[in-house]
Amino acid sequence: MRLFMILVSLGTFYGAVFTQFYQIHFYLTQGLSNLVRLTNTAIPAYLLLSPILYERLSEKRIKLLAVILITLTAGSAEAYATVVQTNLQLPYNVIDFSHQDATLEARNYLLRNASVDTPTVVFLLLAWHGGELYLRDIPGIAMYPSIQNPNYITEARDSNYTEALFIRLHPTTFYVFSESTLSAWNASAPLSSNVQNIMSYQSVFLDKTYGTLFHADTSSYGSTPYSITSDQIVFSSPTGHLLKVDVSWSGR
Repeated sequence: MRLFMILVSLGTFYGAVFTQFYQIHFYLTQGLSNLVRLTNTAIPAYLLLSPILYERLSEKRIKLLAVILITLTAGSAEAYATVVQTNLQLPYNVIDFSHQDATLEARNYLLRNASVDTPTVVFLLLAWHGGELYLRDIPGIAMYPSIQNPNYITEARDSNYTEALFIRLHPTTFYVFSESTLSAWNASAPLSSNVQNIMSYQSVFLDKTYGTLFHADTSSYGSTPYSITSDQIVFSSPTGHLLKVDVSWSGR
């Protein structure tokens, strides 16, 4: 019975390899990812075969085999990282210890710079639960749209509502936080379409924010009771970006 299971497991393993080896991307990115997932059937074969194999090997050969396996494992770490990164479609190296996720980077920045006397207004990517989770317990933070509001998706998709909210908040400084990368900006596409792609909703103040950042024409929006005076990239990484925006209001 054990021999039968070993043969079935190994047969499935080689069958999976034979279905993949002729593909052009077999040794790269998604091909490696598919191979790892499809050859998991080799694990039962190893668990059943290894005790028999180790019993027949001398202690010296077992140590040599261990050295070979450890060397192969260490040497393939970078390839494994590439496989995981491709399979999960991550924009960064998963074993790069210098990498800091955008949500953590934004949290650390706002903890240092948020004011407890006046609300620190942050406009988030729509329906970004992770972004709100990391920021919501920062003293003085005010996030929009917020998942704590049951109608937040409907309201955020109403550009007039979002614009009226912004005017009612009357911030002199606010932040824009999204997990989209700034490299997604398409200079040939309409301004509103770019903002929609980055934030999943739009409003005049958001269009003017990104329009100012990318030097796009915002004259078609007409006059508003505010103007963007400063648009600063706090950070921009493969996992998101944070903007700090200063506003001046008419009558002040």
